Amino acid sequence: MAELDWDALLDEIGSYMSPDWMEYARSHGEKGWVRLVLLVDAHHQLSTARAGEKVANTMYHLANDQGEGDAEGWEAIELKLREERVGMVTTIVDSAEGVLTEELYPMFIRSAEPMREMQ
Repeated sequence: MAELDWDALLDEIGSYMSPDWMEYARSHGEKGWVRLVLLVDAHHQLSTARAGEKVANTMYHLANDQGEGDAEGWEAIELKLREERVGMVTTIVDSAEGVLTEELYPMFIRSAEPMREMQ
């Protein structure tokens, strides 16, 4: 397991994860099993729409229903946030092999279900 890769991954996804998740990852991430659980958890958390996407989607529909011109702006915000989130999921999947042992990596792939369509 490459410690620098783990730290780089945490730096990249840190703004998307809760402070307690990050603290745990930095404090206990030297343990392979902890890394596996945290990566699966991060993948799970980021595989569904987050608050900003949900708000933008709702505002898009409200603006659209009321004939307001803001609908396109809300849709653009939702798409941008979704792209960022999907990018973080991709980063997690792409980094997993480098931060997990040979034994644990297949468990991550099996748990993460990379072929599942994200919402």
